[in-house]
Amino acid sequence: MADRLTLRQTEPRLLSHYMAGIIIDPTVQPVSQIVTQTRAGDPIDNCQASLITVKDKADSEALQKRWNDAQQRGADVVPHYNCHGLTFAARRTAVTDASEVRKVLSQDEYEVVDKKDVLPGDLILYVSNDGDIEHSGVVVEAGGPPLNIPRIVSKWGKFFEVIHAANYCPYNFAGAEYHRIVK
Repeated sequence: MADRLTLRQTEPRLLSHYMAGIIIDPTVQPVSQIVTQTRAGDPIDNCQASLITVKDKADSEALQKRWNDAQQRGADVVPHYNCHGLTFAARRTAVTDASEVRKVLSQDEYEVVDKKDVLPGDLILYVSNDGDIEHSGVVVEAGGPPLNIPRIVSKWGKFFEVIHAANYCPYNFAGAEYHRIVK
């Protein structure tokens, strides 16, 4: 933290952009990548961001207000991992490319699970109308009849982890898919 503060003090132009929430500058926002791979040994593209902008903070507060029945885990915003990082990389990094998620599903031999057969530990993927995987999470409680809506732990953007009903979140529940490793 001290290194970033010193940099901000010496670069007032960068500081003003940072405060406006518009800076994506590697001198202010260190971004790194860790070694992450599928079970088949192929690398998974990832990144670890460290900056939370003013816009990020405002977006986080808007999510909390709109989805106030979701149970937030922890009080801090942690930017170095996202939902796919929580789901596939043990909270260590962000996986931002949906094709990387599809690669993990294929190479780690996940299989699709019917909603009525979902168990804790299964994964949920929220798939947009155009087929993009926009969000993922882990089932923590199977849903019971008649609706079979499980409870999920997921991470909303680079903001915070939440426990929520699978259909109570800012992502496309209509396209939800459930997956499980069976081998």
